[in-house]
Amino acid sequence: MREFLGEPFHVDRVGREFFRADAEQARGLYEFQRNWWLTRGQEDLDTATREAIVAQQSGSYTDLRRTPFVQAVRSSILKAAPGRTFSVLEIGAAVGELLDVMRAVDPSRSLRYTAFELLPLLVDEIRRRHPDAAAHQGGAEEFIAAADAGLAGAPHDLFVAALTICMIEPAVARSAIDRAAAVSRKLLIWDFLGNARGEIGGADTVVFRFGERRNPIFAHPFAAYLDDAGWRIQSTTAMNPMTKHDIGWGLIEAVPKEAPD
Repeated sequence: MREFLGEPFHVDRVGREFFRADAEQARGLYEFQRNWWLTRGQEDLDTATREAIVAQQSGSYTDLRRTPFVQAVRSSILKAAPGRTFSVLEIGAAVGELLDVMRAVDPSRSLRYTAFELLPLLVDEIRRRHPDAAAHQGGAEEFIAAADAGLAGAPHDLFVAALTICMIEPAVARSAIDRAAAVSRKLLIWDFLGNARGEIGGADTVVFRFGERRNPIFAHPFAAYLDDAGWRIQSTTAMNPMTKHDIGWGLIEAVPKEAPD
């Protein structure tokens, strides 16, 4: 039997490998991913490499597989009261293209955008493209600390995390969702949902290895995290898969338990 970190691999219904990790293993994987991401932002990178990283992190919203996510952002803005500033908080913001998407929905709408991005050179790019944005260098842990310290702009109309929570260990992910729920009116989470209601691992930490992908993927029980925060899943929308590795990815729209559908 194949193993990873001494743990046996299991295979899901479409042939993808996953294993169950303990807390120490999960922390080690998370720290590996965080450090790998940060080293891409070394100040001594040459111009060509920096430009390549920025280009790689640009254009994600033209990917048709993200259509449900873009539609959910668009719907949230259009439902807001006319003339009111719409506030969005994003973690894992990359180059801040979400702000371009929002401005295209209603160019007359005043927007307030707060972004957290771990890679320093991408934070620089957000500030270059969007001088009016509040761009913070940091990931989920820095967001948690900022929320605990009284992050400006709360409550935000929308909290957004796209392909971000899956890179974070469960303990930090649970805390990030708890803080997001505390400072936002609605959550949009575009992520791997194969274990969103505990279908695979229950309370266990489930980690996938997708093909040749470098980074392990945490399959989080989002429903349990949200329930602990006093929230619930309002709806889920699946990504239109192009390969077997796309199956299970999709969108969660989450609201407080008392909110109407």
